Amino acid sequence: MVAKSTTEGAVLADLTIFAQVAECGGLAAAARALNVQKAKVTRQLQRLEALVGMRLVHRGSRHFALTEEGRALLPFARRGIEEIEAGLAVLRDQHGPLSGILRIAAPYTYGRKVIGPRLGPFMALHPALNVSLTLSSQKADLLADEADIAIRIGEAGTESLIARKLSTEQFLLCAAPAHLARAQPPRRPADLTAHRFVDLRVDPASRDVILHYGSQRRRVMVTPVLRSNEPEVVIDAALAGVGIAIVPASMTSAHFAAGRLVRVLPNWELPLRDVNALYAPGRGGAPRIRAFLDYLVDDLAMNEFALV
Repeated sequence: MVAKSTTEGAVLADLTIFAQVAECGGLAAAARALNVQKAKVTRQLQRLEALVGMRLVHRGSRHFALTEEGRALLPFARRGIEEIEAGLAVLRDQHGPLSGILRIAAPYTYGRKVIGPRLGPFMALHPALNVSLTLSSQKADLLADEADIAIRIGEAGTESLIARKLSTEQFLLCAAPAHLARAQPPRRPADLTAHRFVDLRVDPASRDVILHYGSQRRRVMVTPVLRSNEPEVVIDAALAGVGIAIVPASMTSAHFAAGRLVRVLPNWELPLRDVNALYAPGRGGAPRIRAFLDYLVDDLAMNEFALV
């Protein structure tokens, strides 16, 4: 147990001296490296040995050597010093300007319509920060350090990845009037099976659509004739009359208002999907990551704009 007269700062200083002595291979060499008197190095080493109650360095020999106890303590001393220095750096960053590079990976449409317009105002607040935005349908490997943040739609956190909810997206069933003029408009979920379908899911095995109406729940098998994980492609196909489509509400309000798209089974709802920002454990405390996610969440809430 640490004596009351020994402060935490003194312990850190003594451990630093001990690690320097081990690295330099002697007390005199450590004193030169630290630009202090050898007597100071000796006093601090002796104080540390008194604290732990055992000799850490062999004395009286012509060749420097750590004792068995010194060799056992050294890796812990180095690790502790590194952790404390890293913690102090985080604290300094929290109260100083953001710097470094923030790497964001996002789906193409989300990045272009949501992230892009918000980068300018965010970076104006943090002019020393650089941002790298990668837009792709491929998922970035966060554990392989391919990005700091990845935006995922409908994907929750896992044991290896932490998720922060950004928004909730509503999806709608719709079709162009031209399509509904050629085919009988659905009056109940089961009628969807008779229609051509445009799907946001690219997995060929995904053919079911789940609908809710109050306490009622229906699962319907559909026949997609076009699949794309880009919402704009699905919306364009729906506008062209290819078939009934699942579209994000946040991107289609103007088309509904103009009559270019019509809601199908408007009383039946599709499941809501969360839009999350995922990051590797330990990254959430990084000031630039935390600052960007705080900004994004606040701005999305203020503008009531769902991510897609």
